[in-house]
Amino acid sequence: RTQAVVAGARIVATNVQTNFKQDTTSAADGSYRILALPAGNYKLTATAPGFQQFITTDIDVRVNDQLRVDVTLEVGSVQQEVSVTANAVQVQTESTQLGDVIETKKMLALPLNGRSYLDLLGLQAGVVPVTSGTMQQDRSVSGGYSPNAGNLSVNGQRETANAFLVNGGDVSEGRNLGAGLVPNLDSVEEFRLITNSFDAEYGKFSGAVMNTITKSGTNGIHGSAFEFLRNDKFDARGFFDPIDQPKAELRRNQFGYAVGGPFWKNKFFWFTDYQGTREVRGASTGSVPVPTTAQRSGTFTAADFADSSGNPLLVSSQPCPGGATCGLNWADTLSNRLGYTVTNGEPYGAIQVPDPSQPSGFRLDPCASTAQCVFPNATIPSTAFAKPAVAILAYIPIGDGNGNFADASQRNKIKDDKAGQRVDFINKMTGDWSFYYHFDDANNFNALDASVPGFSSVTATRAQQFVLNNNKTHGASAVNQFRLSFFRTATHTDEPSSSFAKLSDLGFATGPGTLGIIPSGPPGFPQTVPPIYFNNFSLGVNTLTTFQPNNTWHVSDTFSKARGRHTLKFGGEFRYLQINERNTCAPNGDFTFDGSITGSDFADFLLGASQNYNQCSQQFLDSRSRYAGAFAEDTYKVKPNVTLNLGVRWEVSMPWYDTQGKIETIVPGLQSTQFPTAPLGWVVPGDPGIPSTLAPTRYNDFSPRLGIAYSPGFKDGIAAKIFGGPGKSSIRASYGIYYTSIEDLNLFYEVGDAPFGLYWVSPNPVNFDQPFQEVANGMSETQRFPFVLPKPGSPANKTLDYSIYLPISYSPGYDIHNRPPYAEHYNLSIQRELSKSTVLTLAYVGTQGHKLISQYDANPGDFALCLQLNQLNATPACGRNGENQTYTLSPGVPAPAKAFTTPCPTGTPAGSTCIAGTRDHLGPDFSQNNSFTANIANSSYSAGQITVERKAADFTFLAAYTFSKAMDNSSGFGQWVNFLNPRLSRSLSAYDITHNFVVSYIWAVPFERAFGNLPKRLTQGWSLNGVTRLSGGLPVGLSQGGDYSLVGGGNTDVP
Repeated sequence: RTQAVVAGARIVATNVQTNFKQDTTSAADGSYRILALPAGNYKLTATAPGFQQFITTDIDVRVNDQLRVDVTLEVGSVQQEVSVTANAVQVQTESTQLGDVIETKKMLALPLNGRSYLDLLGLQAGVVPVTSGTMQQDRSVSGGYSPNAGNLSVNGQRETANAFLVNGGDVSEGRNLGAGLVPNLDSVEEFRLITNSFDAEYGKFSGAVMNTITKSGTNGIHGSAFEFLRNDKFDARGFFDPIDQPKAELRRNQFGYAVGGPFWKNKFFWFTDYQGTREVRGASTGSVPVPTTAQRSGTFTAADFADSSGNPLLVSSQPCPGGATCGLNWADTLSNRLGYTVTNGEPYGAIQVPDPSQPSGFRLDPCASTAQCVFPNATIPSTAFAKPAVAILAYIPIGDGNGNFADASQRNKIKDDKAGQRVDFINKMTGDWSFYYHFDDANNFNALDASVPGFSSVTATRAQQFVLNNNKTHGASAVNQFRLSFFRTATHTDEPSSSFAKLSDLGFATGPGTLGIIPSGPPGFPQTVPPIYFNNFSLGVNTLTTFQPNNTWHVSDTFSKARGRHTLKFGGEFRYLQINERNTCAPNGDFTFDGSITGSDFADFLLGASQNYNQCSQQFLDSRSRYAGAFAEDTYKVKPNVTLNLGVRWEVSMPWYDTQGKIETIVPGLQSTQFPTAPLGWVVPGDPGIPSTLAPTRYNDFSPRLGIAYSPGFKDGIAAKIFGGPGKSSIRASYGIYYTSIEDLNLFYEVGDAPFGLYWVSPNPVNFDQPFQEVANGMSETQRFPFVLPKPGSPANKTLDYSIYLPISYSPGYDIHNRPPYAEHYNLSIQRELSKSTVLTLAYVGTQGHKLISQYDANPGDFALCLQLNQLNATPACGRNGENQTYTLSPGVPAPAKAFTTPCPTGTPAGSTCIAGTRDHLGPDFSQNNSFTANIANSSYSAGQITVERKAADFTFLAAYTFSKAMDNSSGFGQWVNFLNPRLSRSLSAYDITHNFVVSYIWAVPFERAFGNLPKRLTQGWSLNGVTRLSGGLPVGLSQGGDYSLVGGGNTDVP
């Protein structure tokens, strides 16, 4: 052997199942490249005049693989041949991407609860195996049945930063950026998860690239049929399950087939599959504290009418504000119902009696007569019950003697049918064509839409994908790949399926001219028991029903050319994303009873004094976004054992916009010209400096991708022993910048806000039967429905009555300076072949996230103003939860400089100054929970990763260990940061897991050796398979509530 190079050798790769062939010739330096081979098992043949034919068999070409197969030609006749078998696993000597491929054999062998290959993502190093709480900010709208949408953190990136491709087509659901489609597991040939430093060919996401390839037909007809089941009869009892109760019911059946073959051998192939899922799962309420039999009849204890400190709650009536329209105040309302006089400041049902034996020096007793309290003997007469309370009482289940209710007889049901069709056509003239269509219909019945039975809902989804691929070779060294894809999901969430009842029959005032409930749903939407929230349980049908169709058009073209030591690749892609949303939001309103009126939430309910009422108009959003990307990359073979991967990508990611401009944002100090009557700072597209996308589209986002792979070629000495010889090891390093899209969820938070929708939250307690009338003074809050959606650009908008929207609350703003977030990836890895079937990888992996999207409070209370008001002896005293309170300053006392003043109520001393709360950032026209979305978050991640992979006939395993640290100041769009200083929110990421070890294994049990005398059909094909994981837990977030920071930050105080 001379080891000389052979130029002009003919190299042919042949798919052993379809006879597809692709050839090339070796270059002057002996190197060769075969570009863009479809995934499959191949035979490689090399021939040259004067040399024996060289054949390598069993080469598994996997999706996005870059394999090196060295050819050794020996002198001889072409009729002679030298055959070798390719290694089962190979050291990566050219690609600098990190990740691995899971092929069909492993997918079908490993135990999967639900038969979704997405459950296998966590088998690889750097992948957090569970979704953290930051992804639970919004309802799922992915299509079909899949408990796991793939929203996992990969190498420290956010759970919404992953790309999901099926046959190269984008199937990411735009709202939460999870997988919107999951094919039948038996139809999947393999999938690759690229976890770090992916090539310039990929963009739009900064996390991981999940590329799934489905099976194609072959020259033979091959297929399978299956039935998988789970049943509670086979289940062990849960560790914490009570032994005196039956196990929760579970019956799941998954059945189907996958079969393929030829229409025309070597040319035209088909593959079809189907999977059905039927599941019945027991749904238990658990132990729910419900009103006792005595409470249902109005009998309470003295403690029920007191606060947590033992102070009796008092009747609180207020005078009618000047200029307002008022009905009866609260004391007069109770007087009318009871037939005796109730006065302001009178205790409801408890009095303090001196008792030296008590630490407080007194005890609580029921009063004895109406001269002492409103309800003698702590008993509310039925004449005082509000009409809706009487009717709805029948929907509240009766508990046991201790007031607890439990029901384990409910059933949740799932029905899902999915099918796929694939056709492949091999043609040298037009190129090779592939067409794939997937269809998935699912229906999910939720028996417990509230914490008690009787309130159920149905969610229906449909997912579809069309993908057309064309691969055309141009000579022996160039390939063009064209792809056209269309993906659609349509979801109808939480449609009511029970508790239908007319509001008038339930005792509510309704209809025009009343302050009662006028339903705000679409025509034909049913009237139901409104959602009602108590301190310990809830009832009523879900407040939000969404119909959302998503459409994604995706077209791409890539041209590859091998030229000498360079393999050049150029391409581009375009995606058009369309998401329409039709929300039916609290169409019959919803109520909260928390005991703030009488001390008991159920007593408040019986009396019809609701702490909070919420009702929404229909919400319409027609979101659109466009994405374009172009790239160029060069795989440069500097030496036979040194490869440079050089690339650059240009990306344009348009922020989401609404086709009619039905979105809003906050720009402090800017007055809207489209709606001149809007509060200062509340603006819409078309206002000065506000584009249709709210933030501008950027056209200068370039991302470099750099990598180097070195395969030590030592043949002897200590170095050869360390590195194993030529081609047995590699040292790789890479760096890249990756832009990521912002999930459309940020725009969905804009839906239905003023003036393009009405989300009404009562500022004060209201009457149950007429929720637009306040309890304390009978003041009308003005009937807000029916709501008429203003038409953008209409002249009527110039004089729109904005008072019906005020104060604006629970409405977000989107920073007009936002830009696409991006991340830096870098890694250094060493791979070493331990045997022909085993490879070890040691890697350091890091990422840095920049300009990440997060939210903060746009209109918090000013704690300094609160303290200043107390110094000025304002009444009432400013304290916790007083951000929306009206404060009165004595005559002659000037208002603080930052305070907003408001007209004083009737009866206030002349010359007094009244202050409209402490929210002085935007003023009293904006209330609580108005967020601001901006590029204010960042992240960092560092990890040491060890992977050992073995593929052999007897034993296959993949073991991965990750030691990592992930830090950020916001782990997701829904996680707010400190508005005073976002850096103070920096901590462990919500998905940080320090230690994570996982091993998946398939052991072919050698029964045929142990029982050689038995028929092989009984002893062959047995295997022991499993997944074992040892890992740390997710961080525990600690926060303090109670508004001790005086900023009104919901349930979390700001340090």
